[in-house]
Amino acid sequence: MNALKKYLAFCNSFKGRLNRKAFIFYWLKFIGLSVIWGLVWTLTGILAEKIPILGLLLMLVCALILITICAGMISIQIRRLHDLNFSGWWLLLVMILSVPGTLAMESELNLLPLSEALKTVLIAVHVIVSLVFIIGILFIKGSKGENKYGKDPLAPSET
Repeated sequence: MNALKKYLAFCNSFKGRLNRKAFIFYWLKFIGLSVIWGLVWTLTGILAEKIPILGLLLMLVCALILITICAGMISIQIRRLHDLNFSGWWLLLVMILSVPGTLAMESELNLLPLSEALKTVLIAVHVIVSLVFIIGILFIKGSKGENKYGKDPLAPSET
């Protein structure tokens, strides 16, 4: 139970800085959790066909788990931006710029009735923005020393 409390506290904290190594560690951890969640979600869908009420309850639990995974991913990305001396609000800009491209990729759903040329442009913007953001937070070294978001996570600790 203590581990769950620590995890939830970690997911709900958007203060401080996170260096590249820690970011990659947590990012891989959340990717792994997302894969496990996807498998459980699939099994829940199968179970929902057999026992509807149990399937519904498991879907609600899965939805809550997904929310915590997403909160954790957002948290580590914001803290990584803080390490680069950027505001976490830049993540919101990246998300906003990615929404039209994501919707355009769902062409079979026809969520955006647009021409193929415009869909291609929106998808290209989505891919470019996402790649630049991911490459930036993965490979750019954090700012040295203390910045407005906290102490340098790589600085030797004072004991």
